[in-house]
Amino acid sequence: MLVAAVGDLAADVWLRLLGDLTPGGKVLSVPPEIRLGGMAFNFSREILRLDLRAALVADVGRDSAGDRVMALLTQTGIDVTAVDRIDGMAFQVLVLDGGQNQPTLIVPASAHAFPSMAAERALALKPDWVHSSVLEPAGAVQLLRTCQAAGIRCSADLELQALARRPTAISELWVATSEATVAFVNAASAELLRQCFPDWPGDRRSKGIVVETRGSLGGVVHVEDEHHPYEARSMRASTVGAGDRFAAGFSAGLILNFAWQRALTMALESASGG
Repeated sequence: MLVAAVGDLAADVWLRLLGDLTPGGKVLSVPPEIRLGGMAFNFSREILRLDLRAALVADVGRDSAGDRVMALLTQTGIDVTAVDRIDGMAFQVLVLDGGQNQPTLIVPASAHAFPSMAAERALALKPDWVHSSVLEPAGAVQLLRTCQAAGIRCSADLELQALARRPTAISELWVATSEATVAFVNAASAELLRQCFPDWPGDRRSKGIVVETRGSLGGVVHVEDEHHPYEARSMRASTVGAGDRFAAGFSAGLILNFAWQRALTMALESASGG
């Protein structure tokens, strides 16, 4: 079974600083470490761990950073046939607190949130399942509708915070997402959906399963007219990417034609670090 994940691929260059970071100052660091990440990559890596075939539909910069990303990505065993190299990649810098006097500087390199021609590239892989972590509304709608027209089962991450003042876009994206086999909706997005659809999730207009995720607070699985709360498990791995691992575990269960209850067990196991 081949699972194609469409969305972002990021390369985080981790620099562990050997001292305090001050404006205009200099500080030594240990040699940098490149870690692959991004929602689509995290999903694909967990799918692979669950003994399913994984392919990634993403864009990577045509630069030296992109070369390093492709080398690392190839080593993971994920199918890179649909990973394209493009120009004009954006760079951002984020500083996180890595402990007292040990801040960690993270420089995401070669990341692109919405691959061009994503639907066409995904279908060309002839996948059994497509997962959308595309957050750009028009692109997500196009991808999901194309997969549905082709009769391909799919799952989708739905994060609507950036659309808080665009109810029409929220409505359009939800209508497309509601056709997915399973949709994963975080707490903030669920609140926005309730504002657009007062009876949501009771009147969620969904043909598939909707999983409302609330992080460490657990969540609710909405199946037809039933609503099943669940509790999160204690974490045995980093919380970074836990939501993506959860989505991969749940999707893998449905791909293997398990009941949603067993899919949820797989999702919780994946999210906690297996």
